[in-house]
Amino acid sequence: MVLSELKKTSLVITDFLVGIQDHIKKMVKLLDVSSREVRIVGIHGIGGIGKTTIAKAIYNEISCHFENCSFLEDVRETCQQHKGLVQLQKQLIANILKRKDVDITSVDEGVNMIKERCCNKKVLIVLDDVDNLDQLRKLAHKRDWFGLGSRIIITTRDKHILNGPEVDEMYEPCELDCSQSFKLFSMHAFRRDRPPADYMDISIDVAQTAGGIPLAVEVIGSYLSGKNKAVWEDTLKKLRKIPHDQVQKKLRISYDGLDNEQKQIFLDIACFFIGMSKRIAVYFWDACGYFPQEGIDILLLRSLVKIGVNDELKMHSQLRDLGREIVRRENFQEPGERSRLWFHDEAWDVLKTCTGTRKVEGLRVGFGNGSEKNIVTNEEFAEMSKLRFLQIDYVIIAGDLKHHLSKLRWLSWKGCPYNFTPTNFHPEKLVVLDLSRSKVTEDWEGWNQMKMAKKLKVINLSGCYDLIKTPEFLPFPLLEELILEDCSNLVEIDTSIGYLKCLVFLNLKDCKSLVDLPISICGLNSLESLIMSGCTKLSRLPAGLDSLKALRELQIDETSIGQLSDSIALPKNLEILSARNCGFLTVLPTLIGRLRFLTDLALDKSQIVVLPDSIGSLLKLRRLSLRDCRSLRKIPDSIGQLESLVELNLIDAVITELPDSIGHLKSLIDVQLDGTQIIELPESVGLLVNLEKLSLSGCRSLRKIPDSIARLGSLDDLNLSRTGITEIPDAIGELKSLTDLKLGGTQIIELPDYWIAYDAARLIIT
Repeated sequence: MVLSELKKTSLVITDFLVGIQDHIKKMVKLLDVSSREVRIVGIHGIGGIGKTTIAKAIYNEISCHFENCSFLEDVRETCQQHKGLVQLQKQLIANILKRKDVDITSVDEGVNMIKERCCNKKVLIVLDDVDNLDQLRKLAHKRDWFGLGSRIIITTRDKHILNGPEVDEMYEPCELDCSQSFKLFSMHAFRRDRPPADYMDISIDVAQTAGGIPLAVEVIGSYLSGKNKAVWEDTLKKLRKIPHDQVQKKLRISYDGLDNEQKQIFLDIACFFIGMSKRIAVYFWDACGYFPQEGIDILLLRSLVKIGVNDELKMHSQLRDLGREIVRRENFQEPGERSRLWFHDEAWDVLKTCTGTRKVEGLRVGFGNGSEKNIVTNEEFAEMSKLRFLQIDYVIIAGDLKHHLSKLRWLSWKGCPYNFTPTNFHPEKLVVLDLSRSKVTEDWEGWNQMKMAKKLKVINLSGCYDLIKTPEFLPFPLLEELILEDCSNLVEIDTSIGYLKCLVFLNLKDCKSLVDLPISICGLNSLESLIMSGCTKLSRLPAGLDSLKALRELQIDETSIGQLSDSIALPKNLEILSARNCGFLTVLPTLIGRLRFLTDLALDKSQIVVLPDSIGSLLKLRRLSLRDCRSLRKIPDSIGQLESLVELNLIDAVITELPDSIGHLKSLIDVQLDGTQIIELPESVGLLVNLEKLSLSGCRSLRKIPDSIARLGSLDDLNLSRTGITEIPDAIGELKSLTDLKLGGTQIIELPDYWIAYDAARLIIT
């Protein structure tokens, strides 16, 4: 996982962990980023204690000290997949070398490449949830694999993995004390620090009995939220029967309180859908009759699932393990008698021995890059008459299927061949079709049988490099999502796309050969998201784009579009406009202020020369990003009218000053001015009463901080590293919420005496 993704998700994942700053302080000392030694530090403890959250928080905190970083999440889970360890090696090397594709065919080849390509690089690596010494040995075993100053962090439930001589330090997060458990429980049960008086005693009992494991306290608290006293009493009795260290059994109480449809959704996520788009999964569950909108809401309220910043489904590994254990208990001895098969070796064995039964509803196998010739026929599916989810990547399906897969709602067939040989495949109930990374073309033989899928809602053809023209879309009148991302040789989109009146989401990202869009695209009355980022040959938007009344999101990053002038009217209901890395974009519409619903505007690395004054009319704008806009030298005074603005990013822009009107931005929380030529901040900055983060790293011309900064009562993160500041202004000592002060690379050599107690109490200074 790359740093940008982690910084987004950290806001979601750290909310349940009490005392995160204490953990960061202790880990910073153990890691000692100032040392030139290679240091390996392990974090161990039972599941749910917060190991991954701590690792992500510290990764965010210290990653700025490293040029090359990699966060390998959920190593244990990935290694259960076919060639999972090779995939982790590929990800590690790709992150470190900053490349998209890395060609590795074996674990030994991966080890050699890591040693050869990383030995001179100062890296930060996190190996999350390691459960086998071999994983460590094949990813980051020896210090001399990495350059001086490198840091490796390992999280594991098994302390013995960290007992080797290579590990310098071990850190074990403590369980929450009674006070912390009580506060965390109250926050999830009542959405406040303390319960009502009539629930005080029982809340204390439940919080103590739930134990000091943050995940268990969070899930039990969320489960009891809104329940009557009788349910609380029953839950307390159940908890008292469960040994302290058996976290899964405590979590099971919340699962048992779900209705059948909600349980099915929970088990589907645990077995198949972690990391999957919630939006796409909802189509599947709706077709299964599971009432997904209500079901997901319940799972969210009970903290059994979370939604990431990219709308992906997330689940704590303990909850995932709980769900999978529930499925295993359906039949310990015969996997083919279970409802779901997700472990590659087990699922493939069931297929090849023809031992699957009508109880199997979901099955997943996958062979990585398809170098092996793996074939299945109708015989393997003969008894699995209730199969509704099938992921069978890089496998050849052959023979007469005899309607065996007629109940499928989801088919993922990555790497399917050009020659479509199966007959009698009748996918009448199919709603999601994923053929990404396949050999399909416009005249692929399988399209004739796919025409029966009249209920199809999603087609994913991403990474289909042989696709030069899309197929005809007339057979799929209910299609809502079309994903053509990374179809790098796609030249033409069939004009029949205009007949997809239900289409909501169209993703053309990185279609590098696409020069133009058919005019019929302007007839997509339901379209809400149009993504064209990375279409490097696309130089103009289609005329009539403003007819897309439902369009909320338009992404044109890394295109050759040269202007967004008034002659090309933008859809007036746009909420997100992203034009990052548009090297030819010099002009914004003077009437951009008419986009009265716009909340996000990103123009990073564009050649915009001036922001029109009408930008002040964007009263709903929450995020404005002008990072690395080298032609933009001034911010207009009208910016002070952006009453909803929460985040302002001007990193590496060439501006020398901010307008005084910035003080009017009462909603502003995050201001990033790193690398600008700012000489001083206006006094009006002290009026930003809600500002929490102010970053001025690398502002070499900055010599002084105004005294008005003392009024920033909400400021908790102040970055003055590599600025021209020579001493700490007294005003900073009055910032009572400040917890993180960065001064690295300045000429400040000592702190004021009165800061000693201040620092010891809560402040991290780096």
